Amino acid sequence: MKHGDIKQFIERTIKKAGDAALELYGEVGVKYTKANAADVVTEADLRSEKIILDAIKREFPHHGIISEESGEDNAGAESLWIIDPLDGTRNFATKTPFWGVMMALVEKGETRYGAIYIPMWKDYLYAEKDKGAYRNGERTHCSDARDLSKSFGYFDVSSRQLKVDILSRFTKIPQESAIWMTSLNCMIVPTLLIVAGSRDWIITTPVEKKIWDHAASKLLIAESGCVVTRYNGKPCDYTDVHYIGANKYLHPQPVIILQGL
Repeated sequence: MKHGDIKQFIERTIKKAGDAALELYGEVGVKYTKANAADVVTEADLRSEKIILDAIKREFPHHGIISEESGEDNAGAESLWIIDPLDGTRNFATKTPFWGVMMALVEKGETRYGAIYIPMWKDYLYAEKDKGAYRNGERTHCSDARDLSKSFGYFDVSSRQLKVDILSRFTKIPQESAIWMTSLNCMIVPTLLIVAGSRDWIITTPVEKKIWDHAASKLLIAESGCVVTRYNGKPCDYTDVHYIGANKYLHPQPVIILQGL
């Protein structure tokens, strides 16, 4: 399939899945819980996933898939789809409008395409490797902030130890600083904020290795102009879930703060 066909396939499929989930918003609650109370599934997750998986298997029968709810199918294939059919499920279940659908296509170990759709706002983010990131068809650019001490970033706060360790490092920055942080319990909205330049940096701190939460986001953030690396400043691959994303001026500063983690 040609590049243009893949682009159209992603947009068509992700919007169909997201709009199907939207029909259930406010109508369904948690269907079942997985690893912990924050890891939940609704009927909307399953409806969205079925639409996406059916479309991929019909159009790309030889491609592999890793999807949050159904797991792996031919995951060793050169072309691999990574799907989060409903990112922010707990938000969805509690009638909080911070949720959406995520799709990424990895080819020969490199994320080539990534997309996010937020049905509540009809916001569609799309990126291709080395071709930029777009929001509803318009090119996006990350923040040009240069001073971390006056920045506004995204950091998912909770009582988990890694998050506490990182937050404690930021508290050691001189108190005259005015670093603000947002926590939204999803990846789709912070990705939108970073890509649009409304937030200056992101540090991800998941406890579990859920690559479907991050494959599309990393590409979108990088293609908006950010440097995206592991905490130690080394390059990411599509499996990484702990990373820093910031413009080239800010990026070295959190790398220094997170040394040793």
